[in-house]
Amino acid sequence: MVSAASEARVFAVIGVHAAREVSQLFHLGLDGEHRYAEFVHDGRPRAFVYLDHPSSGGKKKRFATAVTPEQLDRLRTEFAATTI
Repeated sequence: MVSAASEARVFAVIGVHAAREVSQLFHLGLDGEHRYAEFVHDGRPRAFVYLDHPSSGGKKKRFATAVTPEQLDRLRTEFAATTI
């Protein structure tokens, strides 16, 4: 998955099933309490954010509601694209 998206720095993991699979695959520990994780692949840090599925009853469907303010700042500063 990460290799197919080699330039991606941030991955939105949407829904409980995706969170479970991605978490197991990369040993991230994503769940309802832990919605942010970092993983280094090919020497490059990647961030994973678990968001509730749009049709679910969960309320954490946006980055700003799923992560802490500190994590959101880290996403903005450390993982923001410097070139397009």
